Amino acid sequence: MARVSSRRRFALDLLTAAVGGVDALAVEVVDGTAAPPAYSATGLGNELFFSIAAAVVGGVSLFGGTGTVPGAMIGAILIATVSNGMNVLNVSSYWQSLVIGSIILLGVSFDTYRRGLSGRSLLSVFGGSGGGGAAEAPRKQKEPTAV
Repeated sequence: MARVSSRRRFALDLLTAAVGGVDALAVEVVDGTAAPPAYSATGLGNELFFSIAAAVVGGVSLFGGTGTVPGAMIGAILIATVSNGMNVLNVSSYWQSLVIGSIILLGVSFDTYRRGLSGRSLLSVFGGSGGGGAAEAPRKQKEPTAV
């Protein structure tokens, strides 16, 4: 008797899965036909660009050392809002990249100013010879020797 009930159970499971699959197919066909058209910026590879902008807006320093996960998440929400708003206004994807790039530039400029690096070149900050900026210690000159 256990074998008979096991076979009936298997048949019922198989029928349930088949009906669920057909229902999912019907939903996807209806949902796919009602989808809005794709935007021109779809698939252009701007994901990394938007990720950097979100991090900068969220308070993550590109120079390292500061930033929080909630701040980066808030930055991502703000960048997505700006991007979606420009899509709603039918702004060209080229102009959108310009606006997001300007946001990154403003964020990096603000971070540089906040860290007190303004007026010094980045090369001098990282130990290179950047010309101008941090004052170097005076070097001792060698005494001339008589020959």
